[in-house]
Amino acid sequence: MENEASGHSTADVSEEQEETDLGEELSSALSADFDFLGKPYYSRTYTAVEGLCDNYKLKIDTVRVEDVKDVKDVKDDEDDEDDEAVKDVKLEFAFPLHETYVKKIIASASQAPFGKGEEKKVDKEVRDTWEIEGSRVSIEPNFSYRGTRSWSHQLEFYVLPDVCKGLGVPLTMASPQLELYKMLIYEPGGHFLPHQDTQKTDGMFATVVVVLPSQHSGGEVHVTHAGSTAVLDVSSDSKELGSVLAWYTDVVHEVKPVKSGYRVALSYNLIHATPNKPVPVFKTPNPLTDDEKTSRLRTVLEKWSKKEYEFRTVEIQRSGGEVKQPPYYAYTLGHDYSARDLSTGIQCLKGSDAHKISLILPIAKENGFRLGLANLKYKRSGCADDLYRHEEMIEELREEERQRRIAAGEAEESIGDDDFDADACGTYSGPISMINLDEEKYYISNVVDLDGKALGTVSSAQDEEADGRKKKKRKIEEVEIKHAHWTVLPPDPFRDAEPDEEDYHHEGYMGNDPGDLTYWYARAVLIIYHERDEKEIVPLLTGN
Repeated sequence: MENEASGHSTADVSEEQEETDLGEELSSALSADFDFLGKPYYSRTYTAVEGLCDNYKLKIDTVRVEDVKDVKDVKDDEDDEDDEAVKDVKLEFAFPLHETYVKKIIASASQAPFGKGEEKKVDKEVRDTWEIEGSRVSIEPNFSYRGTRSWSHQLEFYVLPDVCKGLGVPLTMASPQLELYKMLIYEPGGHFLPHQDTQKTDGMFATVVVVLPSQHSGGEVHVTHAGSTAVLDVSSDSKELGSVLAWYTDVVHEVKPVKSGYRVALSYNLIHATPNKPVPVFKTPNPLTDDEKTSRLRTVLEKWSKKEYEFRTVEIQRSGGEVKQPPYYAYTLGHDYSARDLSTGIQCLKGSDAHKISLILPIAKENGFRLGLANLKYKRSGCADDLYRHEEMIEELREEERQRRIAAGEAEESIGDDDFDADACGTYSGPISMINLDEEKYYISNVVDLDGKALGTVSSAQDEEADGRKKKKRKIEEVEIKHAHWTVLPPDPFRDAEPDEEDYHHEGYMGNDPGDLTYWYARAVLIIYHERDEKEIVPLLTGN
C-alpha cells in the first residue's frame, strides 16, 4: 500500500521510522555522561602534615555544672551567689579528644531523634546518637601556637574546595557555604539505620561531616546512590587525624555501629549561594563545544526543531488502540528532588544533573525548546507470591512435626489435615515479591519551568485583573502520563531498581488467592518540548 503524502510504501515508512525514532535518539543523546567528574559522595582523611585539626581546640557552651564540675577547663563565675545546678559554662578540649573528655561532652548532650513523616522520634533501635546544637559548639585556634588561622579559614580554603571538587560543585565568585548544624557523638554501639538527610534550610543540597580526632573503630558510613553502594571508613586514622565526609541530600546512608571508642563529628549543611544558577556544576559549560556527546544532542534537537522526525500514528499493542507519538518527553534524572526543591527551579539541581542540563540549556534555547522539571511517580501493581510462600511455610511446619514424631519414637507417617491445623499456623509474614504484573502507570506532578514557576499558573505580574480582582491560580494536580512507554526516557527507567514504597494487601488464604502487591518508585524528570507545541503540551502536563 502506498503512502500518498510521501510516495513510500507503509513497510518502507516503518523501517525508516525505526531507524530515526526521536525518542530513541534523544534518550541515547541525553544518557551520555558528558564527562561529569564529580561523585554523589566524598571522603578524605587529612595527613599529619596537612593537620586539619592541629593547633585547634573544641569549645562547648551552656552545659550542666553538676556534670562537668571536675573538668579543669570549665569557666565558672565565682562571684555568682546563686546555687543553681545549671549555669553558663564552657568546656574546652584540645585535640585529640580522649575518652574522659568525650564522656564529659556526652553529659551535656541529648539523645538525637530521627524524622518519621512530619514528626521526630527518639528510638535507639533506629538511631543511637548523642547530639549538641551547632550554636553551642565552636572550634577556635589554640593560641599557644602562633600563626594558627581561624577554623572558618580552614573550612573555606581547605575543606570546601576539596568537597566541592569531589561532588562536582563549581567554586565561583559565590561559592557554597558551610553552616554548622550539630555535633554528633557515637559511643560504642552507636549507629544510624539507612536514611536520607532532609533539607534543613533553603538552598541546602549536601551534608558535610568533619570527623574529629577521637580514636574509635567501626562507625563506617555506607552510602548508596542509583543502585551503587560505597563504604566510607576513616576509623583507622581516627586517633590523631581529622577526616571529612560529604554526600548529596538524596544519598541514602547508614552509620554502622561503633565497635570501640567514640566517634565525634561536626555535621554541616552545604548551602548553594549563587542565585539563578544550577547547583552544582563541576565542568563549566561551553555552548560552542565540539564535544562529540554534545554535538550528538545538538543534531537530535536540530532535526526535531526542523520536523525531520515523523510523528506518525502508531499502534499501541498493549491496549490495541492507536495514538500519535507525543511531542514532549520526560527524561529521568539521576537525583530525586522534592516539590520544595523544584520550586527553586534550576538552582536545586545536583551533580551530574546540573552539569548535564547546563550543557543542554543553551542548545535547547538556540533551537526553540522549552525545558522544565517535574516529579515522576511509577506504580507497578500485581500478584504477590505470598500464597506460594505460605504453602512452603506450611510444608516446612509439617516436616518439623514429622521430625518431632520420629524423635519421640512415634510412628512415622504422613501428616494430614486431621492432625495438623494449618489455619492455626497463621499467615506468612516474611518477605514477598511480585510474580505477575497486572498494571503499571506513570504519574507526573509539580511541573515547573527552570525558574521554579509552576506551569499553568500566572506570573506575579499578571496576578491582577484589569478590574483589580486577583486571578485564581490553577491547581496543579498529579497527572497520569498516557502512553508513558513513548514519553518517559529512557524506556523502563526503574528496571532493577528497589521500590521507594511498597503496599501489600491480602484477605487471608481461605480462598487460595494471592495478595495484591503494589510498588511505588519516585524520580525527578527533565521535561523537554518545542515552544511551538506549548499550548498543546501544558494541559497534558498539568491536567488543566
